[in-house]
Amino acid sequence: MFRRSFDYVHQQQLLSGQRTTVKGERFSATFPCSLLSIFSPTGIYLPCSPEAELVRFVHMSIGRSIYWLFQLIGWGCFAAINIFFAFFFERMADAPSRYLTISKLSVFILLGFAATHTMRAVIQRLNVVRKSLDRQFAYFFFLSIIFSVIPGTFYVMAKLYWEILGEGEVLFADRPLLLILNGSFYFFVNIVIWNLVYFICHFVSANRTQQQDAWRLEKMMKGVALDHYAFQQERK
Repeated sequence: MFRRSFDYVHQQQLLSGQRTTVKGERFSATFPCSLLSIFSPTGIYLPCSPEAELVRFVHMSIGRSIYWLFQLIGWGCFAAINIFFAFFFERMADAPSRYLTISKLSVFILLGFAATHTMRAVIQRLNVVRKSLDRQFAYFFFLSIIFSVIPGTFYVMAKLYWEILGEGEVLFADRPLLLILNGSFYFFVNIVIWNLVYFICHFVSANRTQQQDAWRLEKMMKGVALDHYAFQQERK
């Protein structure tokens, strides 16, 4: 049925001009320019219409907005929790302690924000979320280590440069490697949590997109089938 419907579209040639051939698992057909198809990330071919392009553009814009919103909310909550516990344990009782706590927290958040944003770009560049599940976990694990050690190193360098080491850290000032390992561990914990949230959000978004693409494809198939039926009736 689908093959005959696509053959009908090809035979009618609603618009003249260049035609392109698209192949799927269940069909292979030649479309005129008006029905030029594009390959969806979910593996479904959808019509390349202005409406479809607009929907995709809006979807991508919303996705970017949600990403930045999640970044701001996540790191904002991290800052609020740390400040709350600093007040609770009286680590901000006087001006020097407040300066020390806020300075260390600010450096940590800035480096964490930069690390997670860069790691997201690497994940997209390597198409990690499109790989098999076991490879995704391997990529996320090694990327978490890499993007924990790098900001952990810069974090220690910044604290040594601005002399904002904590009371316990001053004792290890002559052993920066231990300080780097300590800082990298805290970054690793936060980045693993960030990766879990990113993976879950992407999985939910991809599943929703796949359902929408399947619905659009089904709608397109029904429209083509109706046109084919109308054409057959006219020929009788």
